[in-house]
Order: sequence, then C-alpha cells, then structure tokens
Amino acid sequence: MTHEVDRMLDEIRKLAPSIRTRAAEIEAARRMPSDLVETLKAIGIYRMFVPRSHGGMELDLPKGLRVIVELAKIDGSLGWTAMIASGSALIASLLNIRTYDQVYEGGPDVILAGSS
Repeated sequence: MTHEVDRMLDEIRKLAPSIRTRAAEIEAARRMPSDLVETLKAIGIYRMFVPRSHGGMELDLPKGLRVIVELAKIDGSLGWTAMIASGSALIASLLNIRTYDQVYEGGPDVILAGSS
C-alpha cells in the first residue's frame, strides 16, 4: 500500500503548478472544475478509503491523510474537498450492507457529501 500512496503523492506533486495557476478560477466559481475532479478520480482520491471488497484501496487513515495533506498544501479548498469526498467512504460503511453495495455497484469512485 505504501507504493500506492507514493504514486499518488508523486502525481499530486506533478499537478501542483497547474492547480496553483487555477486558484483564482476555482475561487471565483466556488466549486472544483469538473476536469480537476476527474483528474483526482484518476489518481484514486475518491477510492482511498473504500474497501478492497468494493474496488477501493482500503488505505488506513494515516496513509490517506498524507494524500489529503499534500492536496491541502497546494490549495486549502482542494484539500478540504478531497477530504469530504474521500472520507465519505468511512461514514458510508455505517449503512446497511444492501445500501452500501448499491452505493458502490458502479465502482469505487463515489463522491458523497452532506450534513444533517
């Protein structure tokens, strides 16, 4: 798993300059551009905490947080968004198994967010 985290960190570091140049665009739109969401998906951000049984990486919290911290160093809102999107997999595990299976039936790159 350490190899996978190192790969993700390398890819994030390569993206850093392009993300920094888009900071004003991201701030003005008040949302993450869809192409950046897709790039993070390709890196594996949204599947970090999803169990292997559902196609995820099943990273432990310290390893996943290393990835989120690296994103936050580039742009705080990016780190926050990645934390919400990836961390939702930890909370989704509290669902009953049938609902949980439905959430991930299309693959592990699910973004859940909300509050109550």
